[in-house]
Amino acid sequence: MATASLVIKAESTDGPEGAMHTAPGTVSVATAKPLRQRMTISAFTAVLIPAGTTVVIVIPPAANTQTLTLKGVTGDTGIALNKTKPTTLLVDAAVTSIGLTPGGAITDLVVDSY
Repeated sequence: MATASLVIKAESTDGPEGAMHTAPGTVSVATAKPLRQRMTISAFTAVLIPAGTTVVIVIPPAANTQTLTLKGVTGDTGIALNKTKPTTLLVDAAVTSIGLTPGGAITDLVVDSY
């Protein structure tokens, strides 16, 4: 069984609350086999993820200009994701797919499942 660790740390030196620091949080997962999917999407796409997955990372291409929305089902308003930066989702192990809707065709979108 493979393992993966995700470390999240945030720091700000000059915000409305002054300096802020979030101590690193680590999520460790045991996974039978991490999965990387590369795809082109142009409409609502249900991306299948392996059973037992608890971390999903959506990685758009660095030069992407299309909007990208995380949705539960087609027709859902959804949550706008960053067009060019990775988005990390911590999901329940029972989740078997995530919905993604682009504003237009996105080529070489990567979805990693751990």
